[in-house]
Amino acid sequence: TGIHEHVGHIADYQIFPNLTGSKIVEGMLREPTQSYALNASLTASTGIKQPMLLDDWIFLLEKNIPNENIRNQAVANYKEFKRSLVEMSQNIEERSSQRRKAGLYEFVNFNPRYLETAVSK
Repeated sequence: TGIHEHVGHIADYQIFPNLTGSKIVEGMLREPTQSYALNASLTASTGIKQPMLLDDWIFLLEKNIPNENIRNQAVANYKEFKRSLVEMSQNIEERSSQRRKAGLYEFVNFNPRYLETAVSK
């Protein structure tokens, strides 16, 4: 998600285990080893490249929805959703271009063009 892209970089906290951690324990100067190991696993597993949000996902609808009417409606909804994401991306890129011209930093963390999907079951 956009917010994970913006603030969810756990890898930054794994570099120096004595600096900060995800668990505070009274009397300890750093997080417990088990917490550090769990965070290291999370870092490794979430660092794998995922499919992009703007990839074409119609094949999933076509493959997994047997009812033709429902499938056709799902495909139409998906196309509208993707169109709105592309439009949002173009809007963000135009605003970023204006920011660049003004000597400011671009802000692209919520741009659908750069967002990956998340898979859950």
